[in-house]
Amino acid sequence: MPASRSGRAGIRRTFLLVFAAAALLPAGCGIPSYPSLSPPVVSPDDFPPPESGLLFSFAVPTDNDATIFKGFEFYYRIYSGLDIDEAALTDDLRAIIDMATLEQRGYRRCYPNTATTASGVDRPLVTLDDAQKTDEALVVYIDFSPLINAQSPSAFPVVQVAATEYPLARNVSEDPNTPALKGFLSSDFAESDADIPDDYLAESPNSRATALYVSLYVLSYGNDPASFQFNIYSPPAYLGYIAIPG
Repeated sequence: MPASRSGRAGIRRTFLLVFAAAALLPAGCGIPSYPSLSPPVVSPDDFPPPESGLLFSFAVPTDNDATIFKGFEFYYRIYSGLDIDEAALTDDLRAIIDMATLEQRGYRRCYPNTATTASGVDRPLVTLDDAQKTDEALVVYIDFSPLINAQSPSAFPVVQVAATEYPLARNVSEDPNTPALKGFLSSDFAESDADIPDDYLAESPNSRATALYVSLYVLSYGNDPASFQFNIYSPPAYLGYIAIPG
């Protein structure tokens, strides 16, 4: 027989009391605790965010433990114009809750454009000093305008942290530990690149009219040697997407 309304309310109150009591238990009662990181602070909170211009930005999360928090990692996915729309982006945003789901959705790590086989696995891509980790006024920019700079064009967008710049590259290799790096200009894309979407490859090269887009996420990154926890990632924060400049 189904429980009465008052009975269901009593069960709910009991559950909430048990949950609250469990939250007050000291950490040393046999329940393991793991270090965690807050994600970068992205604004506005549109869902999904609209197509960006040539500039992404986010603020530093200042509530992270500065002894664990090291900096930021960036992940991208290339879409074709055939499959990037609000429904696809919203589906990604709802599904992506951690590093595992980010990679399952086809997102790939950005590399410094000078990475080699030896340095390609070094993390984080962007390192913060101790003062920057707690600087509420610090805004980090990811600038794609160098790709369309008429006087001094570059195929690599740059992450700007105060006066320091970090050029971003794509890894077109299947192996993340042996990067083969390219830029983000449309002329940098080839059919052999591992990050090219299948529906783009299905079009005839001689009549290919579909545009390419890049979608970008950022994560806080850290290590905690004291607890032997390494490669700690925050939940991913979605920055937006732009059309690949020609």
